[in-house]
Amino acid sequence: LNEKRSFGRGENSASHHNRGIAGRFSIPAKRRGHIYSPASLFLAHIGMRLKYLSFSERMNDNFSQSPI
Repeated sequence: LNEKRSFGRGENSASHHNRGIAGRFSIPAKRRGHIYSPASLFLAHIGMRLKYLSFSERMNDNFSQSPI
């Protein structure tokens, strides 16, 4: 059950990647009951973007270097 839920969440964030900051963070912010400032949301968004980009680039490098 937990695996399914986490997988669905990752799939959702990936498929709606270009929705913007409001679409990405409105639901988690409401669920946690915290009030986030736009600046912190923007910084978190950039941090996640950089994390995902570096990870995908690393994966691509591994795939391109592996002999087929």
